[in-house]
Amino acid sequence: MSGPLIIIGAARSGTKFLRDLLATDTALDCVPYDVNYVWRTGNESLSHDELDPASLTPARQRRIQRTLMSLAKLSSDSDPARLVEKSVSNGLRIPFIEAVFPNARYLHIVRDGRPVIESSMRLWQAPPDTGSLKRKLRDLPVSQYGYLYWFGINYLKGRLKGRSGGEVWGPRYQGILDDLETESLLTIVTRQWCKTVDLAADTMKTIPEGRQLTVRYDDLMRDPITLERIAAFSGVSDTNRLVKTFHAKVQHGNDDKWRKVFGDKDLEVIKAEAGMTLKRFGFV
Repeated sequence: MSGPLIIIGAARSGTKFLRDLLATDTALDCVPYDVNYVWRTGNESLSHDELDPASLTPARQRRIQRTLMSLAKLSSDSDPARLVEKSVSNGLRIPFIEAVFPNARYLHIVRDGRPVIESSMRLWQAPPDTGSLKRKLRDLPVSQYGYLYWFGINYLKGRLKGRSGGEVWGPRYQGILDDLETESLLTIVTRQWCKTVDLAADTMKTIPEGRQLTVRYDDLMRDPITLERIAAFSGVSDTNRLVKTFHAKVQHGNDDKWRKVFGDKDLEVIKAEAGMTLKRFGFV
């Protein structure tokens, strides 16, 4: 039996767009927001999101499975292939996801790091999305109330550092808290992209071909065949309807903002941190 569809990709790479697009299909049921706190069940005190499969007990596995199914409005006896989950830290923990859902399928989207970094820089410094937060609080299981404590502390530390948002935004790679003490925000955000896409790509090599599909964000934006490949892989019931919904939702012209925002010194930082990764994926 096929497992759930897990969307993999760095923050600001189109993962939310993909999830919301697939959520319009009647054959799929999506967790409507990122739920990093669910995956971290039993690992709440860990300083990063690179979860070790060895930390997964049978009880934790069942709790994560049940919670994700419930958040997608699925019963425990529903076909798990209907479940679609997207949390931006997923790329850092594919072996852990494999341990939770041994038959999981992975839809991996890769986007040029430069527009990703520009967009992420803004989100790091933005106030919390109160609408999304209210939805999470409404559905938050009692067993996950520790997330509220972490969120409050993270927000307070961010304010003390002069930001409108929290101390950390997005995937927490190993060492990110140390970097916060010594590195610039641009360096941290660049490393965040590199570590997420490199680790995901390396780990995807261990996943059977039939359970994974990797697409490029720029191909998705301009090539209808890419969307059709996604639909076929994801088990969409009506590809034509999905294509129409895509064209109604898509927004073009966001990939060049970084050229106006980043100066020469910024680009040197990005090149030093991400040059090899940009070359690896053919972005330079």
